[in-house]
Amino acid sequence: APTTAAAQPGSRPSRADALLLAQALFLRCERVDVQRIAKDLGVGRTTLYRWIGDREQLLSAVIGDLTDLAWGLAERETGGAGIAGLLATVQRFAVLTSTHRPARHFARTEPGMALRVLLAPEGRIRSGMRARVARALAAHAEPGSYAPETPDLLVEIGIALVWTPITIGEEPDLERLARLLEALSPPDRAGGQTR
Repeated sequence: APTTAAAQPGSRPSRADALLLAQALFLRCERVDVQRIAKDLGVGRTTLYRWIGDREQLLSAVIGDLTDLAWGLAERETGGAGIAGLLATVQRFAVLTSTHRPARHFARTEPGMALRVLLAPEGRIRSGMRARVARALAAHAEPGSYAPETPDLLVEIGIALVWTPITIGEEPDLERLARLLEALSPPDRAGGQTR
């Protein structure tokens, strides 16, 4: 039986169909298997590879889409402004993602792959988070009040303190994460300190 509804009858399967199938597998805590997706769509593995690349790239796309959704939800829920708003959003994002059952399942059953997808220097997850943090710092922090590496450092700390423990079967220390992020954040442009 197919994983989920594929392309509409009479239409040809597409990259979007492949991503939907992969996301459905991920959300059901099933292994995202390229061969299974190709079979369900009725396409060859070469076609699937042309659409999405290898399995790591596919997982990066699936998790990247879910990360975008989680970040948007965290921003809406916190609604804060300035550096304090950024820190509140990051903290809420950490809660949302670290308690997401499919993400935890993936990190615990495939820790090596999970860390590769999360930590790839130019990968979608890390580069997307770095860009979000960099934009917020540029908009709210005093110019020159932080090193150019600060966005990368904040993202690295967040990934390390949330996902490394999960991959080894422990719980992340989100309070420690909040303290470290606050300690490393520059002052708000308005003159207020985040710490």
